[in-house]
Amino acid sequence: MTSLRISRVYRECAATLFIGFSACYSADLTTNTYRQAGASRSGIPSSTGYDITDLGTLGGGYSSANAINPAGWIVGFSLTADGDGHGVLWRDGEMIDLGSVGRWSEATGVSPSGTVVGYAMTAQSQARAFVWRKGAMTDIGRLGAGANIGDWSGAAGINPAGVVVGQSSTNDDFARAFLWRDGTMLDLGTLGGRGSSATAINAAGEVVGQSDTQDGIEAFIWKKGKMTGLGTLGGVGSHATAVANGYVVGTATLESGVHHAFLWHDGVMRDLGTLGGLNSDAFGVSAAGWVVGTSEFESGFHVPHAFLWRDGQMIDLGTLPGGLSSRATAISPSGRVVGSSLSPDGQRAVLWVPK
Repeated sequence: MTSLRISRVYRECAATLFIGFSACYSADLTTNTYRQAGASRSGIPSSTGYDITDLGTLGGGYSSANAINPAGWIVGFSLTADGDGHGVLWRDGEMIDLGSVGRWSEATGVSPSGTVVGYAMTAQSQARAFVWRKGAMTDIGRLGAGANIGDWSGAAGINPAGVVVGQSSTNDDFARAFLWRDGTMLDLGTLGGRGSSATAINAAGEVVGQSDTQDGIEAFIWKKGKMTGLGTLGGVGSHATAVANGYVVGTATLESGVHHAFLWHDGVMRDLGTLGGLNSDAFGVSAAGWVVGTSEFESGFHVPHAFLWRDGQMIDLGTLPGGLSSRATAISPSGRVVGSSLSPDGQRAVLWVPK
């Protein structure tokens, strides 16, 4: 059995990020917007028709953006001046600290109405999936308590109807994908293996993620109570990270052992290639089939840049000035892209806006 770690659910933003009750306060949003006018490989954003904005931090040297809703509200994570990690919501020019019972929290998804989901650490050092509405955070529980893997859950996504998906420990000591609706958490099962993880859900209630199989790990789509494998790109593994309007994206391993971003639609998995390097990953997709993610841009140089793929072309979104790498995690219906970029001051959550 291939073990599914909790960090895989959460777009690999951090290994151990937690949360608790929210007491919101507002901080000024850093709005240093830079014109993209140069070669991205020199650490300057490329001329792609996008402006890049540093979203700032809660006083620490690290932040990341994980999701954006149609209204432009962004959620993610930031270090504080004390070195703690908190979930954050960027809304209408404010950075709102979602708070924490312990030291850590992270927000992973936001609905069109502004409901935020994520995962948190309780005072008893147990990770829990949460739903945050109007300043109040609710623990939505877990599927069970495994003797060896612990007693935890984490939410990864939410749709317009308020249905939440993620991953949780179970009583049989395996991590499973879950769907939470109206106070009830449902185990979505597997593709024949023992573990699974749900990473996203769309407006139609279709869930994507990855599951253990008899031979490895495979991306899945779950709808109407049935989990279906999406296949691979010829290798032994794949995982799905986002779904919208019938489009599914993620990453799959090729026979050569490198991994590439994929776009799955109407039963066909398409290799999206790279920006010139060996590896790429897809993390977000719009209803129009536009894909965002990260890709190495030179063979032998394992530094990734954020990309936007549309109409068969992968575009380098570049970095903050002076930065080396970047990562795009989600895209809004209007084409706004969120993610993170290294800068001389550390990693920063960023927003790319079409000019």
